[in-house]
Amino acid sequence: MNYRRTKIVATFGPSTISKSMVEKMIIAGVDVARINMSHYIENIDVDNLVKNIRDISKKLDRSVSIMMDLPGPKIRTSNEEIISIKRGNSYTLGLNAEIPLNAQLKFKGIQKGSKVKIDDGKLSFIVQNKISNSQILIKAKNKGDISPLKGVNISGLDINLPTVGKKDLEFVKLAIKLDFDWIAMSFIRSAADRLVVDQLFKKNNHLIPVVAKIEKSEAIEQLDDIIEAFDGILVARGDLGLELELEKVPTLQKKIIRKCNVSCKPVIVATQMLESMIENPIPTRAEVSDVASAIYDGSDAIMLSGETAVGKFPLECVRMMKSIVSNVEKEILENEEFFNLITSPDKTNSGNAICSSAFEMAKDL
Repeated sequence: MNYRRTKIVATFGPSTISKSMVEKMIIAGVDVARINMSHYIENIDVDNLVKNIRDISKKLDRSVSIMMDLPGPKIRTSNEEIISIKRGNSYTLGLNAEIPLNAQLKFKGIQKGSKVKIDDGKLSFIVQNKISNSQILIKAKNKGDISPLKGVNISGLDINLPTVGKKDLEFVKLAIKLDFDWIAMSFIRSAADRLVVDQLFKKNNHLIPVVAKIEKSEAIEQLDDIIEAFDGILVARGDLGLELELEKVPTLQKKIIRKCNVSCKPVIVATQMLESMIENPIPTRAEVSDVASAIYDGSDAIMLSGETAVGKFPLECVRMMKSIVSNVEKEILENEEFFNLITSPDKTNSGNAICSSAFEMAKDL
């Protein structure tokens, strides 16, 4: 039986929101359609996109879930045009600055020499001095372009923003109205972060499973409680690699997946899985190995972000992921040595034991 156990999550954006592309993406192998509200703009009709995904998946007799990804307290650039950065040049950052931000930060405690990273660290800067409480001067360590709405990470600065803001709650109401299947919460710090969303569910008498995105150092410290409290986990390697040393991310990924497997919680691995395919029709060998490793580790799903949202080859990305998944799962199922690499669930819980037995029965049949 040709049945993929590892699901493919694809982000729908400018490259894939047309009705014809939605159909092609589902045919190519998308299992979960992710709508990233961090890049939500008024001219993207979320209602119509959700309707198209529902109608087309029904027509094709495919089960496709829809996940809303909330922005959370993410600091982003607010530029509408591309900003070209030259190595060694200085730029203002903050309110009404050369590199404008989407939030009015207070730079009161910022230290000279602090690091600023933009677009998952593709562009790096050093803080030279504070101009005012709302603006700082930074020096570029490398060159590149800043596209609109790129993430900004400032070391040593407490942004002092709630995990769930007013805009997030409005998006949750939209998710309830459109009956989304999943909601992903960004920058989770503790298990209690979901309480305000749960209150909204209770008020509307509508429950949606909530996924916690692990991308803060505080979340790593509270990992066990977060896994227990949430319905699923997403390993957001981009921001996690900015919060912590980059070389720690692979071991943390394995640790998080292992804990989720034991707890029978679905786990998604995300960020830059096939990044080079934003511009190229085939991935690098390292990217293929990265996707395969996530499957060997026991991931329930692997996610495409910019590759399918704004990339030039979204269909090729999905097909490539599907091919990698099929090949790796075939090897795992045929080779007991590989199969034993995936952590078994804790069967002392009756629900886990029943699900595990059902899986074994289905595998034998």
